[in-house]
Amino acid sequence: MRILVVTQMWPAPAAPQLGVFVERQVRALRALGATVDVVTIPPAAGGVRAPLKWVRLIRRARRAARVAAPDVVLGHFLFPAGEAARQAARAVGVPYVVTCHGQDVTNAERSKLLARLTERVLADAWALVAVSGDLRDRLFSVVKALNNVELVNMGVDVHVFRPGDRDVCRHAVNAPTGGPLIVQVGAKNLAVLADAVAILRARRPGATLWVVGGADAGPGPGGCRLLGRLTPEAVARYLRAADGAAFVSLREGYGLGALEAAACGTPVVVSRGLPVAADLAPGATVLVDPSDATAVAMALDVALGLERDQPDALAAVQQQSVEVMARRTLALLERCIAEHTARPLP
Repeated sequence: MRILVVTQMWPAPAAPQLGVFVERQVRALRALGATVDVVTIPPAAGGVRAPLKWVRLIRRARRAARVAAPDVVLGHFLFPAGEAARQAARAVGVPYVVTCHGQDVTNAERSKLLARLTERVLADAWALVAVSGDLRDRLFSVVKALNNVELVNMGVDVHVFRPGDRDVCRHAVNAPTGGPLIVQVGAKNLAVLADAVAILRARRPGATLWVVGGADAGPGPGGCRLLGRLTPEAVARYLRAADGAAFVSLREGYGLGALEAAACGTPVVVSRGLPVAADLAPGATVLVDPSDATAVAMALDVALGLERDQPDALAAVQQQSVEVMARRTLALLERCIAEHTARPLP
């Protein structure tokens, strides 16, 4: 099978975490025997509001399709990547599938123009892949429903995010020794989380909060430490070094950061209602209302008392690995190709 992947989310030196989950899926699809070509553009200011980026990605995708002669095109992100995938597929007469991730759905919710553009992408797509049911439901509240919808998250890289020698990791990151270290993946809902750690110090003196990911590095709210953009390998070291992990964002397309913490064997506090919560083992996870700092503090205290590296928790993570999700994606694309003659593009 020849697959053309089109995305504006792809790791770059200035943004090593950007689209790393897409890169992992591409590697896994190749390992399963697929030939995968990738079309992307470097990160630049403007996001979805930069029409020149849209045009550049669309042109590159059309050219790549003519050269690579794919059997199917896979777009990651509804717009502009979905539109680029659509035009690339039409240029060579093959079907295409689009995956939505979260921010693309938020964009469609906030912009009537992007909602219309997204609707056009989905109207011609053979299938929509949503990383969670919540994301699918949100999308269908602003655009017409697409009959063929698959739920497949991007999966966690269990080769990078895995248990390891915690003492070595703590030494490597120079972890504090005067109290428990809390690590969150993603700089989200930090005011509440910082307040929660301040409350936690009454029971756990010296409790410290470090945040990996995000554009900034330096001091953050309530004295927390922002570590900025890091490679996945570095993120995994911090998670293994932590006494407990947090993932208390208010909204996520899926919530892969919580799965990464669990894969490292670290007990994690997760916002109740996030899609990822259903895929985590309850014995190593504490669910919480992310808007209540006192509740988050209590949840962190409970998590700090949980056993690390629980077999049930690690087994649950394996079911959400990149390899498992890539096999599901490949099976979907095989069906897409097989059924294309019965449902050609308009």
